[in-house]
Amino acid sequence: MRKLKLNLIIFFLVSAFLSIIPISCNSDINSPRDIKAEYQLIFDSTYNIESTSFSDASDIIELSIGGYIIAGRSYEYDYSAILLRIEDIGKQLWSKTYSNAIRLHSVIETEDKFIVAIGKSQQGLYILKTDQQGNLVWEYYYDFPYDASGSKIIENKSGEYLVIANSTEPNSKAKLICLSSNGTLSWESDIAGNGTVRVYSICENADSTLSLLGTANVYSTNESFLLTLNKNGMELKRVQIDLDLYDLSYSYFESSVHQNSLGYYAGCGGNAFILIDSQGYPLTKSLVPISTDYNGVVVYSLVSNIDDGFLVCGANIISEEDDSTHIIDISSYGAIFLFDVNGNFIKSLDVKHQNSYSEATSIILSKDNSIVFTGLSAQNGIRRIWVKKIKIL
Repeated sequence: MRKLKLNLIIFFLVSAFLSIIPISCNSDINSPRDIKAEYQLIFDSTYNIESTSFSDASDIIELSIGGYIIAGRSYEYDYSAILLRIEDIGKQLWSKTYSNAIRLHSVIETEDKFIVAIGKSQQGLYILKTDQQGNLVWEYYYDFPYDASGSKIIENKSGEYLVIANSTEPNSKAKLICLSSNGTLSWESDIAGNGTVRVYSICENADSTLSLLGTANVYSTNESFLLTLNKNGMELKRVQIDLDLYDLSYSYFESSVHQNSLGYYAGCGGNAFILIDSQGYPLTKSLVPISTDYNGVVVYSLVSNIDDGFLVCGANIISEEDDSTHIIDISSYGAIFLFDVNGNFIKSLDVKHQNSYSEATSIILSKDNSIVFTGLSAQNGIRRIWVKKIKIL
């Protein structure tokens, strides 16, 4: 019974926006290879924004001119959205806070070399555009139901910004919103479905149609689907997927679903990894193996690797219970998990920040084929943005 209780531990570390996440000690992968691979460390840094004792990151991108932009939030007297720019070797160049929002989830660099990010304000969806120094060009607010926020943004071939907005309000529908480059609303589209509908990914296809992956939830029954929309957001095709994608709803972070060059969609959330082909046919769903010396795992985000496999980031978990099987302590340590193109687990990397608690929430493959990820590190009550860059040997 004690071990069974441990299989359903509730994970909550240091961040108010981290979800309630089931962490399982079982895996449907036989005898996972726990390979703590050696890697070359390029940098491993934390950043304190405006002298606050609280900051964390949701997303990271590499800029065309070099270096990285990190999106997240900080807290001093209240929550504020933040952007942070660092060099290729980790040196901080600047950070900016935007007090009209409480966090940022997803960030892109546009074709005209501006920065556009989306997240959440007190009223709903928040979008901002800045120059490469973080100076504000425009802000956009979208009034949306309870606890709504933007979870993903892309730029289409016409130079417009397509935004996914989800809400936690019961029976709410996801929205796809199109903004012009100057921040005006071009069109919006509800994503239909039974009950509460959420969308986790969007990509623009070669013929300018749009592909979206999402779920509909009615009384704890989940339906998964792959949608094809025209360039104006009108539904063209809906394919039901015989796979429960509900795990993805545990992730607040951008890139919980990613498409590789073969057209496969991979997703992660909770303790699960899924892979779907371009037609919506499930290829695999597996629980991420738990490494030796830990008793749990959580994953947040992924990206396609150089070989069309996938790099998944998250944390290894150590939880302790008292005699009544109540969890009394949870510690997390940053980790990366590698999967091949067919969704088979390859190995895990223990990449924690020194010996402090840490979590990796967003990961990218850099132009030089190094791996860069961001998240948070917590030590002595101080929570900071954490960025680490490595090369696997």
